[in-house]
Amino acid sequence: RSPFSENVALSGGGIFATDNAGILLVGLHEVQDVEDETPISLFTSTWNADTTTSSNNNIPLVNSLIEKNNAQIGGAIVVNGHTSLHISGYVISKNTAKFDGGAISIEKSKDINVINTAITSNSASSRGGGLYLGKGVAVSVVKSLIKDNWAGGNGGGLHQGVDAILDVSNSFLVGNKALGNGGGLFVSDTRLTMAKSKLIYN
Repeated sequence: RSPFSENVALSGGGIFATDNAGILLVGLHEVQDVEDETPISLFTSTWNADTTTSSNNNIPLVNSLIEKNNAQIGGAIVVNGHTSLHISGYVISKNTAKFDGGAISIEKSKDINVINTAITSNSASSRGGGLYLGKGVAVSVVKSLIKDNWAGGNGGGLHQGVDAILDVSNSFLVGNKALGNGGGLFVSDTRLTMAKSKLIYN
């Protein structure tokens, strides 16, 4: 069982991080290169429940799955208050938010890195089925998969707020849905850079 599974909270069902915290999550999943794989087979699973990672100001982990958490905001993770987050090698799946950020909600933070991570089958009743990026945040998504997420409002895969900075490289946004605008990605008055990435089947 994942160390972050089936939790319920007002904000951040699995993790709530604020006030200049530093979080490092290192797991064992591998997302295949965009140029090498089709959307049908995008990542391979290599679970190892005996592997742990720990250092100062970081969270020790076992396993590499964050699933089935529930919150009003940020079903799995909330990052707020100038907190840094580096997450690599994880699957974040089947989390739900009543409002924004089915998997992850990010506010007032500028050092966010999502690397080699799959964000799949999460849902938010409002914005950002996979990820919700609030005003002015800065996020880098590298070699990752954002797939089959759902939003009742805008941004099925990802919702990018005003003045936010988003850099996406070597990644897939595939099969995401929104009842509002932007099945894969919703962008408003902000900066988006995409390189070697595919936005398909949304």
